[in-house]
This record gives sequence, structure tokens and C-alpha cells, in this order.
Amino acid sequence: MFSPDLAYFGMLALKMILTMLVVVGTSLIVERTGPFIGGMLATLPISAGPSYIFLALDHDPAFIASAALTTLTANAATMLFVVVYAHLAQTQGTMRSLGLGWIFWCGLMAGFSLVPWTLETALLANGLAYFISARLCQAFMSVPKAGILKRQRWDIPMRAFGVVALVGIVITLGNLAGPKAAGIAAPFPIVLSSLAAMLHPRLGGRIAAATLANCLPGLAGFAFAITVLHVTAIPLGSAWALALALLVSVGWNAALVLRKHLTSRLSTEGHSR
Repeated sequence: MFSPDLAYFGMLALKMILTMLVVVGTSLIVERTGPFIGGMLATLPISAGPSYIFLALDHDPAFIASAALTTLTANAATMLFVVVYAHLAQTQGTMRSLGLGWIFWCGLMAGFSLVPWTLETALLANGLAYFISARLCQAFMSVPKAGILKRQRWDIPMRAFGVVALVGIVITLGNLAGPKAAGIAAPFPIVLSSLAAMLHPRLGGRIAAATLANCLPGLAGFAFAITVLHVTAIPLGSAWALALALLVSVGWNAALVLRKHLTSRLSTEGHSR
């Protein structure tokens, strides 16, 4: 078993590095392929995965199952965070859009903490959140591809540093402020926030909003993956449950990409006839 300090700093470092790599890579992919693929990459369990690995090393499967239920409720709040950010980003700057989105997310999580959640009610909350979010963000999902922009030599390193700093600040402040704040900081939408912080100043609010809006189907898949983790952690053990949840998350996003490709191909063939 790891000591608490080693586990904390190990998780912090891993989250910072993985988030930086994914966010920088995704932002470059958005320039070349558009918001949809970016959204699929951003909703892979980049942040939650390392957290659960470290939790599993120090806690039993019952703890993992309970934590998964909390993550499932937070996923509903994250979908609604996307709605707030996407609407504000059409006309507002990066910090105003993200800041108001964060306040909204934290307010939801504070309210959610008062609810005695069950798997059924958490799934219902996710279903309602997805229905509302998909309808309110439908108009923002399709925008022209950004194109490859000319960069200054320092552009990507500076934005990568900003992502790392954001991840470190959120996690550290959450833990320094006490257990309740840490409980809210743990499922904070750090990957989506970091991606918005990188895309918005560079490509504009509309493309950043479109990328986060295209995350919504991936967040629905993440809800299924976390449900699998919650249900299987005790009977299968933490390691197998985490592997199965990862398979569900990756498989869901891969299926969405394949469906998008086939739909686009059929549409192109239909127009060519």
C-alpha cells in the first residue's frame, strides 16, 4: 500500500500530465478534424481513471462502488455545466464563460450532496441532464472546421503550462480546504475546463463551445461505464470492475465515431448519385 502523501502526489502528478497531453493533443485534432473527434477524446476517462486506480489501491471494492455512485451524480452536473459554458461562450470571453460555468457546477454539486442518491435516481438524473443538455446544445454542435493556424513558438508550451497549473490548483485547493471541498473537487470537470481554456482564446468561443457540446454523447457513455463500475465492483473486485468500465467507455466512444463515419459516408454517396 502507498502512504497517503505518496498516493496524493502520485495522483496529482499523473492527472496533471495526462490532462496536459490529452488537452493539447485534442486541441490540435480539433483544428484538423473538427469538434466531434475532439469531444470523443475529451470524454475518455483521463481524469477519473487514475483517481480510481489510486483509490482501489487503498480501499476495498465497497468503497469503489460507493465512490462510483458519487461520480455518476457529478456526471449529470457536468452535462449541465456544458450547457452553461456553451451558451456563454457564444458571446463572452474565456474566463467569464468558464467562471460562471464553474459556479453553476459547484452549486449543483452542493445541492446534490443533500440528496440520498440511489443507482436508480442517479441514472434518472443523468437521463434528464442528457435530454436537457442535448436539446439546448444542438444548435452549437456543428461549426466549420477551424483549420490549421499559424503558431508562435511559445504558443503550445504556454497553453500546456496553463492546463497543468489549472489541474494542480483545483486539486490542491480542494484538498487544502477540507474533506467536503475535496469531495467536490475530485469529480470537477477538469479535462473539459482545460480544453475550453485552451481552445477558446485560440479558436474562438463558437468552436470551443461546439467541442464541449460534442462531449455530451461521450458523457452519456461515461455514465454507463460508471454504472458498470458501481454494479460490478463488489462481485468482481476493483481491478476487473475498473477494466470493464474502461472497456465500456472506450467502446462507446469508438462506436460513436464509427457511426459518425458511416453516416457521413452514406450521406456523401447519396449526394453523388
